[in-house]
Amino acid sequence: MLVRRHGRNYLSRRCRFVDYFSIAGIISKFAEFEKASDKLGFNWGGLVSFSFTGKTPRRNDKKVLLVDVDRVYAPMMWGKDHWVGLVINLTCKQVEILDCNILLNESDNEVNKHMAYLLRALPHVLAAFSPPSNSSHPEEDQAFSWVRPKNIYFNERSGDCGPCAVKFLEMHAAGYSYEDMWQIDDKKVDIFRQKYAMDTHEEFIGNAKVQSDG
Repeated sequence: MLVRRHGRNYLSRRCRFVDYFSIAGIISKFAEFEKASDKLGFNWGGLVSFSFTGKTPRRNDKKVLLVDVDRVYAPMMWGKDHWVGLVINLTCKQVEILDCNILLNESDNEVNKHMAYLLRALPHVLAAFSPPSNSSHPEEDQAFSWVRPKNIYFNERSGDCGPCAVKFLEMHAAGYSYEDMWQIDDKKVDIFRQKYAMDTHEEFIGNAKVQSDG
């Protein structure tokens, strides 16, 4: 949805959006990855490959990680019902976690439980889908860390975390600051929730109708 609306702007800012299933795919394969003897050659699957290379059956943005793309944006589900936005900074090896309700997972230990597998896998995913480097042990010298800013909009209403995560990612990719994200309020959330619902309907229901009518 966001790529369709702002794709060219995002690419000009050297960033790429991937969907939730790409992050979930990395995490779901982590146990298999841990057992693999050839970690650099591990097969992460087509969905992860498509997302991180920008090559899908329908499009190819021709942008290469660490050459044309420095940041990857993705939503992530924590537990069963809480969404956060991830800004994966490839050059400084840091993940910014944009979370509208920090109190749900307030301690570092709670965040680490959600992020550990992804942080450990990211160096290898990056090695698999970016140009070769001189490093033969990415797990040792390219470890990712996380940071979670506290000076962004706080929301504890049920059901708002998903739209808030998307809005945070959209604003960050457009160059807005944490202070700008702090200016969001509940009324603005109601407005962009409606907008995202309309966009989602157009993206999926509208496309299906066009295909069936064609």
